[in-house]
Amino acid sequence: MRLRTQQIEQASVAWKAPLDLAPLASSSLDGRHALRLGPDEWLLMAEASSAADDLHSLAVSTALSLVDISDRELAWTISGENAGRVLATGCPLDLSEAAFPPGRATRTVYGHAEIVLWRPNSERSWQIRALRSFAIYLTHHLAHAGKQCANT
Repeated sequence: MRLRTQQIEQASVAWKAPLDLAPLASSSLDGRHALRLGPDEWLLMAEASSAADDLHSLAVSTALSLVDISDRELAWTISGENAGRVLATGCPLDLSEAAFPPGRATRTVYGHAEIVLWRPNSERSWQIRALRSFAIYLTHHLAHAGKQCANT
């Protein structure tokens, strides 16, 4: 979703969860997740297919861009003691607690694939979202990295 700063409050009410976040931050409330990926861009996720209905209604009267990308991407959850090390094998970011605390979300790369990397409020859990066309590549790369990290 893309919208202007002055519309954040209206959109938060329609989404029924906070959107007034610092860039690269996330919020979660009642199964609705918002990742602020840029100054005017949010990735919204929810289990309920009706979660964005009020946003669609708001888009009729407000300048707001809302696109359903649910079929475009796949998500992987990486968790456990070596999760950060597995991700570090393919991601150039500093994934330390200080640089990438729980709640952080950003666009980056893993290997040669563009991803959205999100660290929900769990210390040892990360989520990677990527285009479906990278599914085999990322699955193999992550599995190989997991084996390497388990052996060291």
